Amino acid sequence: MEQINNDSVILQWDSPLFDETEAQYNVYLSDEVTKPIREWTLLKSNVSRLTLSNEHISPTSSYYFRVASVNEFGQGILSEPKRFSTSTGGPRGPPRNVKISVDEANVVVISWKKPNNTNGALTKYTIYFTRDPGMDDNDYKNWQFVDIKTAADEFAYKMEQEKVGLRPKTIYRARITATNEEAESEPTEVLEFETTQGEFPIPTDVQVEVREDNTVIIQFTAVKNPEDHSTYIEEYDVLLSPSTDALVAQFLPVAIAEKKFNASTARIVMKIASNQLSTMTQYWLRVRARISNRIVEASKPKRFETGDGKVAPVVSIRQGERVKREPSRSSHLHIECDAEGLPRPLISWLWDGQAITENDTYWSITDITHDPIHQIRKASSCLTAPTISRSGTVSCAAYNNKGYSMINTTIVVTGPGTTVRDIRVVPFQNAFNISWQEPEVTNGQIQKYIIYMTTSPEDDLGDWEIIEVDGDELFTILNETLPNTNYTFKLQSASELGYGVISDAFAVNSGKLYIPLEVRIELINMQNCDNNEITVEPGTEVRFHCLAKGNPRPSVLHFWTTEGIQDKELSTDPVFFAKLNVLDLYRVDTVESVSTTHTTRQLVCEARNEDGAIQHRIRFNVNKPGSPPGSIKYVVSPENSATLSWNKPSLPNGNITGYLAYITQNLSDPLDEWRRIVIDANRRRFTFVEGELDRNSTYYLRMTASNAHGEGILSEVVEIITANGGILGPTSAPTDVLVDVDELNTLNISWVPPENPNGLIKEYIFYFTRNIHSAESSYRNWQTVDISNITSHTNQYLFTGEMLGIRRDCNYRLRMTARNEVAEGPPSEVTHFKTRSGLFAAPNDVNVLVDMNGDVHVRFNVVYDKRKSSNITAFTVNFFFSFELFHNVY
Repeated sequence: MEQINNDSVILQWDSPLFDETEAQYNVYLSDEVTKPIREWTLLKSNVSRLTLSNEHISPTSSYYFRVASVNEFGQGILSEPKRFSTSTGGPRGPPRNVKISVDEANVVVISWKKPNNTNGALTKYTIYFTRDPGMDDNDYKNWQFVDIKTAADEFAYKMEQEKVGLRPKTIYRARITATNEEAESEPTEVLEFETTQGEFPIPTDVQVEVREDNTVIIQFTAVKNPEDHSTYIEEYDVLLSPSTDALVAQFLPVAIAEKKFNASTARIVMKIASNQLSTMTQYWLRVRARISNRIVEASKPKRFETGDGKVAPVVSIRQGERVKREPSRSSHLHIECDAEGLPRPLISWLWDGQAITENDTYWSITDITHDPIHQIRKASSCLTAPTISRSGTVSCAAYNNKGYSMINTTIVVTGPGTTVRDIRVVPFQNAFNISWQEPEVTNGQIQKYIIYMTTSPEDDLGDWEIIEVDGDELFTILNETLPNTNYTFKLQSASELGYGVISDAFAVNSGKLYIPLEVRIELINMQNCDNNEITVEPGTEVRFHCLAKGNPRPSVLHFWTTEGIQDKELSTDPVFFAKLNVLDLYRVDTVESVSTTHTTRQLVCEARNEDGAIQHRIRFNVNKPGSPPGSIKYVVSPENSATLSWNKPSLPNGNITGYLAYITQNLSDPLDEWRRIVIDANRRRFTFVEGELDRNSTYYLRMTASNAHGEGILSEVVEIITANGGILGPTSAPTDVLVDVDELNTLNISWVPPENPNGLIKEYIFYFTRNIHSAESSYRNWQTVDISNITSHTNQYLFTGEMLGIRRDCNYRLRMTARNEVAEGPPSEVTHFKTRSGLFAAPNDVNVLVDMNGDVHVRFNVVYDKRKSSNITAFTVNFFFSFELFHNVY
């Protein structure tokens, strides 16, 4: 077995039986049980116990020991290993600076300081003492002792004779130890003290406190009754002397304003009122126990000094640190503040750190001081709000010429404190569009809005219909309302703390029954399709009527449009149906209408009433060319060769892949019996060579264009009369060809007519191209335009860019020929020209003036139109607004 102490471990074991042989023991010590025994530490003992000190062991460690007995024949059998653990250790040293004194009450007082190294938190001190001179100093644990449960760094303990059992006029020895959570320290050196003949009933721990108002508080431990040590004396006199020197002071008793005795702690608390003392004066004070028929010494003098008697304010709010209320427009909020000081303090109020003045529109301040004549130290004030609406911090501040004090109270309004703002309810299409703004006072994040709606406003609010809207939204639509009905609304908001104030009620009429506009095209001569798209042949007849619905009954119109389909504008003007068949209160049917289309367009039926307009569209896809080649002409030479010329179709409906000419001498023959001629898409001329057509005969010609989808519309019949011989075309070409291009791409072409026209010039033909790879000899494959409204003196002509189909900012080549009554002559030399941007210059020196009526006047320099030799008189002015829309003013 073992005994573990703070700084040592005592190992003990049972001795074996020896016959009159003196026992010796080998003790083996190790921190690892698995080590060979030769590596264990060997210690020897002549008795069956061994004390291990810090020399052999360390704190907070585990060890093993084994024991073997030894005689003259050698070592015996080793015991089994026994494990033990050392403690973490007590304080590393005893208490310090121990002093013993006798106070004025003849009580022995022992004082000390804590050990240098406590090795953890102290739990107590122990005073060991004895009056027996025969007891050994090291046997102190068998002495009398007193445990003092404290961890103080310094402590003084009164060894009261009655309390600890000391005898008077007796010499005692004492040693002191400190104990932490693990163990007890070593003891101090031995100290001696002699008790007195007897203790005096004199307070020895008098404490004096002077408060700001010069009230003096005296505290001390009551002394025991000399006649009965089980009781304490409760009555005492306080002696004062206004003096700076205690030796010459004359002490006189003073009136005690208040006295308290705590029986559990034996503490006396006494109060001297400030009116018993002078300000700014030094006093000496002594306390004396009051014992009948006995003169008792007073305590040692204690010095204190009074101040000016002024007291800095102390404030309090009656409602406490936190006031929680539901929002209300009809209830008032009252906050009451009390302040105490000397002189009487003045009270002011603050809201969220800002001072509240007498002219404040929200708060009002009232003085509620009670009995101000007699209560010279106290002041009270009440802060009142007309509604309970705002969360924030109310501060009550009090001040006098001694100081300043302030206390805060948090006002928590459990919900938005004001109503929802700017509420607008607009009836729209059998619904209400409701918008609003959040309350002015939200008291936190708005979580939701509540809309109360009813047609019976006299009902309880709980019976109204309730609609909740997320707090991030400021707009909602209420559907499924009754027509021509008065609805009453109230709105409320709610934060994370609760519901806010409900708005006043307001009524709105829902208006007429809204029936959404509807319109539908019904095709008569073809099947309606679900996808509103039909493919037809060019010129197909479309027969249709329109069905429409709305309240009021709508008017109906129809038109064709290419909007969103192709750049070329081939739309028609809207046409209203003058006559409508009324089906019921809200539905109408139009009369039958017939139309055609030669290009891909949408047929639109539109219904209109005061609610707006709505359309139904059917797209008719026309894939084949929708028009024949244009301006078909022919020229027959004296040799009876016939040359055809034409223009591209106005409605190609795609890329032209070729042209087809049908020719016959018998107009009544079916088309499939006519001669069919296929012509390349890049050509605009075709010649029947000499001998291909009979002389002095009549032929009939029809032409069409084709694209990837097939042949398009046939042209009207062109009658061709062949020749029987005659003069030829011009034998010379136009000369000195000049091209002048203005800023809008108007071409002014001038020339000198052919020197040998071989008759009257009937036509000039202009060939032009921007294709740099086309040879000059291939001019007949270039773009062409001809003029025939000429005279023999014509030598100049104006073409617009649109007439020629030319592009902006491109280089072109041009050749021209003349044609007489019979044939076309040779071409001119090549002339080069370049087109321009095609735009007028922008007006300059622009000034804008707004007059007192709000009219806007725009002034600028006009732009000159060279084509018309005049100023441009129509302009477009664009105004830009902050909401990013353009408005055009003409």
